[in-house]
Amino acid sequence: MDVDYLGKIFSEAIPEEHRTFSRLASISRALNDFFKYYLNVILSCDNKKSGFWPTNLAGRPLFEGRKLTVVYSGGDDLFIVGHWLEVIESAMDIEICFKRYTGNPFVTISGGVSINHSKFPIYQYAREAGEAQEEAKNFEDEHEEKQKKKDAITFFRGMPMRWSDVERLRERVHLFVKFLIRKEDHLAIDEKSLPKTFFHRVLALARRFNDEGVLVLPKAAYLLSRANFGMAEPETILKFKDAIMTSNAKEWKITELSTLLTLMLMRKGGEENEG
Repeated sequence: MDVDYLGKIFSEAIPEEHRTFSRLASISRALNDFFKYYLNVILSCDNKKSGFWPTNLAGRPLFEGRKLTVVYSGGDDLFIVGHWLEVIESAMDIEICFKRYTGNPFVTISGGVSINHSKFPIYQYAREAGEAQEEAKNFEDEHEEKQKKKDAITFFRGMPMRWSDVERLRERVHLFVKFLIRKEDHLAIDEKSLPKTFFHRVLALARRFNDEGVLVLPKAAYLLSRANFGMAEPETILKFKDAIMTSNAKEWKITELSTLLTLMLMRKGGEENEG
């Protein structure tokens, strides 16, 4: 991850008559402080020190902090290696805290994630994450009224998204997870509720809609009509159906990402789940 338009921040954010060396140095020092010092507080998951509740998609204990290694963090960028879930959740937390830290909606950050097996070379991770970051920085959302670049994240290659949509992604994963049960090192299907094939079918519908533009509402309606939602609250079931029964392209993109994350959360721990 790194700060967007850093050159413009130094060259245009401050009026020329006030662009003194001390002002520029204070901006540089403040950015460096965030990445070098405050980042450690964010990753510690200590809400008393950080002032926010860390992202927890799987609802697991986070008392000991994140399972991560900070390879580099300073200046205006960072490179972190760790468990795929910890990396994704940390990226969400860092963006939230960076926004609060700057207090300026025009000072944004973009990032990219690379997911692979535990023996994948670190330099390859760095290269792939850098490519994913560039994909995020060049992302143009055709559904936005005013086209812009940057202020985005790529959790999975080919699927960049605006940070403004990440909160809905987080909420949808939490919604889907309500239909699962907790095991020691992963989430699992509740035998009295939705089977794993249901989520695979939702993912297939989302991909068909997003890749081919095919109207999938009839199949989505049929899938929901045959679904067994178990003992879930009526409000939860309604929210689930609302998420699927839509023709909004952005909503289907969020559904694709959230379903993919939900399926990954069902994988058992161990080597296959590292990256």
